[in-house]
Amino acid sequence: MLLSPKSRFPDGYVRLMKGEPASLKIDGQVLLLSRHPRDQVKIGADAASLACVGPDYVIRIDAQSGPGEYPDGGCLTEVYTSPDPLQYVELETLGPLITIGTGDQIDRTTVYTVKPRSTPDAVAEAVSAF
Repeated sequence: MLLSPKSRFPDGYVRLMKGEPASLKIDGQVLLLSRHPRDQVKIGADAASLACVGPDYVIRIDAQSGPGEYPDGGCLTEVYTSPDPLQYVELETLGPLITIGTGDQIDRTTVYTVKPRSTPDAVAEAVSAF
């Protein structure tokens, strides 16, 4: 997660579930974490960019940001990790909370970029994704 330099959250992110993120560390503006094997974990941030480093590929997600009140205290992005035996991670982008009527529509732009990994070092790969 590429943390906002002007984040509303004191640590740049907020815990949305009781579980502590596994291996959480911040390298400059980049928040790094791993899937927790025993606990459900969910964090959110006012960060507009996320990346997931897999065995062969890196996926980067860039969310559209803009004015308005966002869910969960101002989160533009969220990351959920499931415990064993369900080994998955959810990367979520959010939009501002608005009331829409019948026939109204909302447009949001989210850009996904997929690249092959360039190094076996997952941390270096994550940092270079931004």
